Amino acid sequence: LDIASAYCVDAAKGVSGTGKLSLDVHAKGPLSDSSKLLYSGTASLANASITTAAFKAQGITLTNINTTGHLNGGVATFSPFSANVFGGSANGTLTADTRTATPQCAVKLNFAGVDNNALLSAISSMKNTLYGRLAANTDLRFALASGDALTRTLNGTFGFNVTDGELKNINILNEISKVGKFLNSAPAQSAGNSTALKKLAGTLHIVNGVANTNDLTAVLDSGSLSANGVLNLVNQDVSMHMTAVLASNISQSVGGSKIGGYLNTALSNNKGELVLPVIVSGNMAHPIFAPDVQAMAKMRLSNLLPTSGDPTKATSGLLNGVLGNKGGAVGGILNGVLGGAQKPQQGQQQQQQSPLNSIFDQLKKKKK
Repeated sequence: LDIASAYCVDAAKGVSGTGKLSLDVHAKGPLSDSSKLLYSGTASLANASITTAAFKAQGITLTNINTTGHLNGGVATFSPFSANVFGGSANGTLTADTRTATPQCAVKLNFAGVDNNALLSAISSMKNTLYGRLAANTDLRFALASGDALTRTLNGTFGFNVTDGELKNINILNEISKVGKFLNSAPAQSAGNSTALKKLAGTLHIVNGVANTNDLTAVLDSGSLSANGVLNLVNQDVSMHMTAVLASNISQSVGGSKIGGYLNTALSNNKGELVLPVIVSGNMAHPIFAPDVQAMAKMRLSNLLPTSGDPTKATSGLLNGVLGNKGGAVGGILNGVLGGAQKPQQGQQQQQQSPLNSIFDQLKKKKK
């Protein structure tokens, strides 16, 4: 690093570290103008630790780095790359284009055991919001800037699985209880202004710091949920459709099918689990939960609901065939609209048949 700095290699400015470095690098160009120097060759790092001014600004520290690098005209590719970061490990490929004032980076890394809050705080505005241990596979591109500037340049995919986590500033069960108009207060386990997460998983498709997802799922102490929609990683704005399924014991403790919102904002599957489709809008710091009317109508029409075992699939019928046991939901709705087709009484059937019988009797008499 000292040698690189001496030769005015911009990428080495502000970089410090320890470890074993091997280089076989060729430089071509005028020493009087370092910006015109072109580098090529290979490098390897073993048991190294590196930090930079940009890394420090984002709270990033890489330790136990082992990699082989290839340099080509100011573009450095490190593959295979492994390091310890945020209390866990990262393995894969890292590319840095140092030909611009702000290096452009591309990472294809698998993370394991990483501190999720530390990572999110480093690459987005979601600081001190989502805690837990993270396993993830990433294919991301960004400019190595600081603060929101990095987040606004973030593009690619981020598949994740957070375990033993906690979502701060949002008590999902309490918000759901308002939508469903529960008879009893939410269970004690939901007390406080946060939500315990046994598991949170999904895939984010990110464009300029705005993430879309269609497979978000979570397992809570009180049940499970699925969601799809948009999360802005720059300003934390959120717009999502969420379906919450409460475990049967929780459902019964808050009132079951007797809750105020039953059949309007909540339904119950044939396992006795309350199902509440909601729309989440606003900001992650102050989210707004409201009934999802269209999702409710769809569930009632199809007569199918999800379960807490898999909140993403509608596989369970409505409790006690709420919309009619015969003909399904559609039959029940049509029957209600038409007033119900009633079977004629036995006397009515006989009255309808009697004119025909009299005609036959008259024909028989003529033959005689």
